[in-house]
Amino acid sequence: MAKINDAEGLYATLGYNFDDPNKSIQSYPEKTVQMLEKTPPFFDSWMVQDVRDNNVGGYFKNPCGTNTSTIITTANTIHGLANGCSGLETIASSSNTLYYTATNFLAHTNRISGVTPWNYEDTVNPYYDNATSYAKQVVYVTNQTDNITNTSVLMGSFTSVLVAPQVGANAAIFAPYATIVQNSITISTDEYGSTTKSSNLSSSIKTTLNTLMVNLNTFLSTRQTHDVNFFTKLKQTNEKLQEVGRFRNLGNSESALLTDHVGSDKLLTRIE
Repeated sequence: MAKINDAEGLYATLGYNFDDPNKSIQSYPEKTVQMLEKTPPFFDSWMVQDVRDNNVGGYFKNPCGTNTSTIITTANTIHGLANGCSGLETIASSSNTLYYTATNFLAHTNRISGVTPWNYEDTVNPYYDNATSYAKQVVYVTNQTDNITNTSVLMGSFTSVLVAPQVGANAAIFAPYATIVQNSITISTDEYGSTTKSSNLSSSIKTTLNTLMVNLNTFLSTRQTHDVNFFTKLKQTNEKLQEVGRFRNLGNSESALLTDHVGSDKLLTRIE
Protein backbone atom coordinates (compact mmCIF):
# COMPACT_ATOMS: atom_id res chain seq x y z
CA MET A 1 0.00 0.00 0.00
CA ALA A 2 1.31 3.45 -0.91
CA LYS A 3 2.42 5.47 2.11
CA ILE A 4 2.72 8.93 0.58
CA ASN A 5 -0.81 10.12 -0.01
CA ASP A 6 -1.96 11.97 -3.13
CA ALA A 7 1.36 11.43 -4.87
CA GLU A 8 0.58 8.50 -7.12
CA GLY A 9 1.94 8.75 -10.63
CA LEU A 10 5.61 9.30 -9.78
CA TYR A 11 6.54 5.88 -11.12
CA ALA A 12 5.00 6.72 -14.50
CA THR A 13 7.30 9.73 -14.88
CA LEU A 14 10.30 7.36 -15.04
CA GLY A 15 9.16 6.22 -18.47
CA TYR A 16 9.63 2.50 -17.91
CA ASN A 17 8.67 0.69 -21.12
CA PHE A 18 10.03 -2.85 -21.31
CA ASP A 19 8.10 -6.09 -21.92
CA ASP A 20 10.81 -8.18 -20.18
CA PRO A 21 10.97 -11.07 -22.64
CA ASN A 22 13.42 -13.03 -20.49
CA LYS A 23 11.58 -12.49 -17.20
CA SER A 24 14.52 -10.62 -15.66
CA ILE A 25 12.33 -8.38 -13.51
CA GLN A 26 11.56 -10.22 -10.29
CA SER A 27 9.20 -9.47 -7.44
CA TYR A 28 10.82 -8.67 -4.13
CA PRO A 29 10.99 -11.47 -1.54
CA GLU A 30 8.37 -11.23 1.16
CA LYS A 31 10.97 -10.17 3.75
CA THR A 32 12.04 -7.28 1.54
CA VAL A 33 8.42 -6.24 1.05
CA GLN A 34 7.86 -6.31 4.80
CA MET A 35 10.98 -4.20 5.36
CA LEU A 36 9.77 -1.66 2.79
CA GLU A 37 6.36 -1.54 4.44
CA LYS A 38 7.96 -0.78 7.81
CA THR A 39 10.15 1.98 6.40
CA PRO A 40 8.68 5.42 7.19
CA PRO A 41 8.10 7.82 4.27
CA PHE A 42 11.20 9.64 3.10
CA PHE A 43 9.27 12.66 1.79
CA ASP A 44 6.10 14.62 2.53
CA SER A 45 3.24 14.42 0.04
CA TRP A 46 3.75 17.89 -1.41
CA MET A 47 7.43 17.14 -2.07
CA VAL A 48 6.72 14.09 -4.19
CA GLN A 49 3.82 15.85 -5.90
CA ASP A 50 6.16 18.64 -7.01
CA VAL A 51 8.65 16.09 -8.33
CA ARG A 52 5.88 14.19 -10.13
CA ASP A 53 4.47 17.38 -11.64
CA ASN A 54 7.91 18.74 -12.62
CA ASN A 55 7.21 21.72 -10.40
CA VAL A 56 10.43 21.73 -8.36
CA GLY A 57 11.99 25.09 -7.53
CA GLY A 58 10.81 28.58 -6.68
CA TYR A 59 10.84 27.89 -2.95
CA PHE A 60 12.89 30.92 -1.91
CA LYS A 61 12.54 34.69 -1.98
CA ASN A 62 14.85 37.55 -1.08
CA PRO A 63 12.96 39.76 1.38
CA CYS A 64 15.43 42.57 0.70
CA GLY A 65 15.47 42.18 -3.07
CA THR A 66 12.97 44.80 -4.24
CA ASN A 67 14.04 47.50 -1.80
CA THR A 68 17.74 46.91 -2.36
CA SER A 69 17.14 47.22 -6.10
CA THR A 70 15.43 50.55 -5.41
CA ILE A 71 18.51 51.72 -3.50
CA ILE A 72 20.78 50.59 -6.34
CA THR A 73 18.70 52.36 -8.98
CA THR A 74 18.41 55.56 -6.92
CA ALA A 75 22.13 55.66 -6.13
CA ASN A 76 23.02 55.08 -9.77
CA THR A 77 20.62 57.81 -10.92
CA ILE A 78 21.94 60.31 -8.40
CA HIS A 79 25.52 59.52 -9.35
CA GLY A 80 24.75 60.05 -13.02
CA LEU A 81 23.15 63.41 -12.24
CA ALA A 82 25.75 64.59 -9.74
CA ASN A 83 28.84 63.42 -11.56
CA GLY A 84 30.51 66.46 -13.10
CA CYS A 85 28.00 68.81 -11.51
CA SER A 86 29.42 71.79 -9.71
CA GLY A 87 28.55 71.70 -6.03
CA LEU A 88 27.60 68.02 -5.97
CA GLU A 89 31.04 66.44 -5.88
CA THR A 90 30.53 64.85 -2.47
CA ILE A 91 27.07 63.62 -3.47
CA ALA A 92 28.56 62.04 -6.60
CA SER A 93 31.22 60.21 -4.60
CA SER A 94 28.86 58.96 -1.88
CA SER A 95 26.24 57.78 -4.36
CA ASN A 96 28.85 55.86 -6.34
CA THR A 97 30.09 54.12 -3.20
CA LEU A 98 26.53 53.28 -2.16
CA TYR A 99 25.76 51.90 -5.62
CA TYR A 100 28.51 49.30 -5.38
CA THR A 101 27.79 48.49 -1.73
CA ALA A 102 24.09 47.95 -2.44
CA THR A 103 24.88 45.86 -5.52
CA ASN A 104 27.10 43.61 -3.42
CA PHE A 105 24.44 43.51 -0.70
CA LEU A 106 21.83 42.36 -3.22
CA ALA A 107 24.08 39.55 -4.41
CA HIS A 108 24.80 38.60 -0.79
CA THR A 109 21.14 38.50 0.24
CA ASN A 110 20.29 36.51 -2.88
CA ARG A 111 22.85 33.94 -1.76
CA ILE A 112 21.74 33.62 1.86
CA SER A 113 18.04 33.66 0.97
CA GLY A 114 18.49 30.70 -1.38
CA VAL A 115 17.59 32.63 -4.53
CA THR A 116 21.15 32.11 -5.76
CA PRO A 117 21.98 28.43 -5.12
CA TRP A 118 25.32 27.32 -3.77
CA ASN A 119 27.60 26.10 -6.57
CA TYR A 120 29.91 24.20 -4.15
CA GLU A 121 32.88 26.16 -5.49
CA ASP A 122 32.49 29.37 -3.49
CA THR A 123 34.11 28.62 -0.14
CA VAL A 124 34.08 32.20 1.15
CA ASN A 125 30.48 33.39 1.10
CA PRO A 126 27.51 32.02 3.01
CA TYR A 127 24.65 30.55 1.03
CA TYR A 128 21.41 29.18 2.40
CA ASP A 129 22.52 25.58 2.00
CA ASN A 130 26.06 25.68 3.36
CA ALA A 131 25.31 28.11 6.21
CA THR A 132 22.34 26.11 7.50
CA SER A 133 24.26 22.86 7.15
CA TYR A 134 27.19 24.07 9.26
CA ALA A 135 24.88 25.66 11.82
CA LYS A 136 22.80 22.53 12.35
CA GLN A 137 25.93 20.68 13.39
CA VAL A 138 27.32 23.38 15.67
CA VAL A 139 24.05 24.28 17.40
CA TYR A 140 24.03 21.12 19.50
CA VAL A 141 27.59 21.63 20.70
CA THR A 142 27.08 25.28 21.69
CA ASN A 143 24.03 24.24 23.67
CA GLN A 144 26.12 21.68 25.53
CA THR A 145 29.11 23.99 26.07
CA ASP A 146 27.43 27.36 26.67
CA ASN A 147 23.76 26.51 27.19
CA ILE A 148 22.77 28.52 24.11
CA THR A 149 19.02 28.12 23.75
CA ASN A 150 18.28 30.66 21.00
CA THR A 151 18.57 30.59 17.22
CA SER A 152 21.63 32.85 16.93
CA VAL A 153 23.93 30.06 15.74
CA LEU A 154 21.66 29.44 12.76
CA MET A 155 20.69 33.06 12.15
CA GLY A 156 24.19 34.49 12.54
CA SER A 157 24.95 34.12 8.83
CA PHE A 158 21.58 35.59 7.84
CA THR A 159 21.38 38.94 9.66
CA SER A 160 21.17 40.84 6.37
CA VAL A 161 17.74 39.38 5.59
CA LEU A 162 16.61 39.84 9.19
CA VAL A 163 16.76 43.63 8.70
CA ALA A 164 14.49 43.66 5.63
CA PRO A 165 12.09 46.15 7.32
CA GLN A 166 14.96 48.58 7.92
CA VAL A 167 16.17 48.20 4.33
CA GLY A 168 12.65 48.98 3.13
CA ALA A 169 12.34 52.03 5.37
CA ASN A 170 15.65 53.41 4.13
CA ALA A 171 14.74 52.75 0.50
CA ALA A 172 11.49 54.69 0.93
CA ILE A 173 13.34 57.66 2.39
CA PHE A 174 16.12 57.56 -0.19
CA ALA A 175 14.19 57.04 -3.44
CA PRO A 176 12.62 60.56 -3.69
CA TYR A 177 16.06 62.18 -3.67
CA ALA A 178 16.67 61.14 -7.27
CA THR A 179 13.91 63.51 -8.36
CA ILE A 180 15.03 66.21 -5.92
CA VAL A 181 18.56 66.15 -7.31
CA GLN A 182 17.33 66.07 -10.90
CA ASN A 183 15.09 69.09 -10.37
CA SER A 184 17.96 71.04 -8.83
CA ILE A 185 20.28 70.77 -11.81
CA THR A 186 20.67 73.38 -14.52
CA ILE A 187 22.65 72.73 -17.69
CA SER A 188 24.21 75.76 -19.34
CA THR A 189 25.82 76.00 -22.75
CA ASP A 190 28.39 78.68 -23.53
CA GLU A 191 29.06 80.35 -26.85
CA TYR A 192 31.48 77.59 -27.82
CA GLY A 193 28.98 74.82 -27.24
CA SER A 194 30.48 73.58 -23.99
CA THR A 195 28.01 72.57 -21.32
CA THR A 196 28.25 72.87 -17.58
CA LYS A 197 26.03 71.44 -14.86
CA SER A 198 25.23 73.22 -11.64
CA SER A 199 22.85 72.54 -8.78
CA ASN A 200 20.86 74.82 -6.54
CA LEU A 201 20.44 72.22 -3.80
CA SER A 202 20.64 73.90 -0.43
CA SER A 203 23.48 73.03 1.91
CA SER A 204 21.05 71.44 4.35
CA ILE A 205 19.58 69.11 1.72
CA LYS A 206 23.03 68.14 0.48
CA THR A 207 24.14 67.40 4.02
CA THR A 208 21.00 65.38 4.74
CA LEU A 209 21.34 63.39 1.52
CA ASN A 210 25.03 62.72 1.97
CA THR A 211 24.54 61.65 5.59
CA LEU A 212 21.73 59.32 4.51
CA MET A 213 23.91 57.67 1.87
CA VAL A 214 26.92 57.35 4.17
CA ASN A 215 24.79 55.80 6.92
CA LEU A 216 23.02 53.49 4.49
CA ASN A 217 26.34 52.40 3.04
CA THR A 218 27.63 51.64 6.55
CA PHE A 219 24.44 49.81 7.46
CA LEU A 220 24.47 47.51 4.43
CA SER A 221 28.19 46.80 4.47
CA THR A 222 28.20 46.14 8.23
CA ARG A 223 25.48 43.52 7.97
CA GLN A 224 27.11 41.78 5.00
CA THR A 225 30.52 41.80 6.66
CA HIS A 226 29.04 40.35 9.83
CA ASP A 227 27.34 37.52 7.94
CA VAL A 228 30.50 36.57 6.04
CA ASN A 229 32.69 36.75 9.14
CA PHE A 230 30.24 34.72 11.22
CA PHE A 231 29.98 32.12 8.47
CA THR A 232 33.77 31.88 8.26
CA LYS A 233 34.05 31.21 12.00
CA LEU A 234 31.09 28.82 11.90
CA LYS A 235 32.73 26.85 9.12
CA GLN A 236 36.08 26.79 10.91
CA THR A 237 34.42 25.63 14.14
CA ASN A 238 32.61 22.88 12.28
CA GLU A 239 35.83 21.69 10.64
CA LYS A 240 37.66 21.65 13.98
CA LEU A 241 34.82 19.71 15.60
CA GLN A 242 35.02 17.17 12.79
CA GLU A 243 38.77 16.88 13.36
CA VAL A 244 38.55 16.17 17.09
CA GLY A 245 35.35 14.15 16.74
CA ARG A 246 37.24 11.40 14.94
CA PHE A 247 38.68 10.32 18.26
CA ARG A 248 35.39 9.60 20.03
CA ASN A 249 34.17 6.06 20.59
CA LEU A 250 37.42 4.48 19.51
CA GLY A 251 37.33 0.74 19.09
CA ASN A 252 39.99 -1.48 20.61
CA SER A 253 41.95 -1.86 17.39
CA GLU A 254 42.03 1.82 16.53
CA SER A 255 42.81 2.73 20.12
CA ALA A 256 45.78 0.37 20.06
CA LEU A 257 46.93 1.77 16.73
CA LEU A 258 46.92 5.29 18.11
CA THR A 259 48.36 4.41 21.50
CA ASP A 260 51.14 2.14 20.30
CA HIS A 261 52.04 3.59 16.94
CA VAL A 262 50.70 6.77 15.33
CA GLY A 263 49.19 8.84 18.13
CA SER A 264 51.14 11.95 19.13
CA ASP A 265 51.97 12.74 22.75
CA LYS A 266 49.34 15.48 22.60
CA LEU A 267 46.66 13.04 21.49
CA LEU A 268 47.65 10.32 23.93
CA THR A 269 47.29 12.67 26.92
CA ARG A 270 43.72 13.37 25.78
CA ILE A 271 42.46 9.85 25.07
CA GLU A 272 43.98 8.15 28.09
